[in-house]
Amino acid sequence: MSAIANFKKRRDAVKATQAESQKLQEKPKPENAALRLLATVFNCDLDNSLQVAKGFVEQGLHIVDGEVHMFFEQQADTTKPEIEQASGELQGSADTATIAANDLADTADTVNETAGTLNDAANDAAGSASELSNTAEDVADSASTIADAAVEASQATADLKEVTAELKKPLAGPQSSPSEKSAKQKNSSKK
Repeated sequence: MSAIANFKKRRDAVKATQAESQKLQEKPKPENAALRLLATVFNCDLDNSLQVAKGFVEQGLHIVDGEVHMFFEQQADTTKPEIEQASGELQGSADTATIAANDLADTADTVNETAGTLNDAANDAAGSASELSNTAEDVADSASTIADAAVEASQATADLKEVTAELKKPLAGPQSSPSEKSAKQKNSSKK
């Protein structure tokens, strides 16, 4: 009896661990907000955002008081022009990115307008199809009415032919004999 109870306990434990692992697999991992932010700032994939950020930090990129700065090891007085040049390049890159984002937004608006136009055209086509279906039903009804009228006309024609044939037949009854008036001689009175 204890062997069966031990087996049931082990089986229940295995099922419980399988259920927990299945729940973990079904539940997606939450995205790290910092990685998403880095990916947005450096315009790269979410998977590569950490490596790209490390690369920029290694090159001396820092953000101080909302401004992007490049810091280099101080070699001589040439550091300041290099920092200004790097800042200018970053500003140019930011401007280019802003223009690209605006172009992308314009393209998205155009796609949305086109989708709306296609939707309207689809609705118009559906309405036309419905009207054609109604017209086809009307034509079918008219054809049925005409067919019924043709059957009635055919019946009326047959009836007229029958009546005409009856009228053309000689009378079957006795023909009138010469009247008695004509057989009697006329008395003419001469006074």
